[in-house]
Amino acid sequence: MTIARKGQPEFKVFTVTRETIKIQSVSYEDKDGYAYIKLTNFNSDTSAGFQETVNTILKSAPKGIILDLRNDPGGFLDTAVDIAGYWVANGQVVVKEEFNNPDLNQQYLAKGLAQLQGFRTVILKAQLRLRKS
Repeated sequence: MTIARKGQPEFKVFTVTRETIKIQSVSYEDKDGYAYIKLTNFNSDTSAGFQETVNTILKSAPKGIILDLRNDPGGFLDTAVDIAGYWVANGQVVVKEEFNNPDLNQQYLAKGLAQLQGFRTVILKAQLRLRKS
């Protein structure tokens, strides 16, 4: 890439290399006996990473769970519903979409085992923007 700058007679040449940036969407820490989970987005890899985190949490038997969704820009609605299934019983409604035309209405049901249902949980959140995958 060649850049011209105002007030400088010579062009500056930069080499740009395209690479795939892999961002881990799930991180976990033990904070004084509480499981702290941070989700940075709801992408295609989030469900698998979250399952690994749940396995770790179940082994450690924390006092409670802190689910941090702050600064999460959103992501796939199906992934968010999958994550909710760790707390919400199988078959329970997680999200309802209602439209002026009732034929378009949809319900998204939990499909998980509600493995975290018995843990006291605090959710730190900002408004999420989810899209269908």
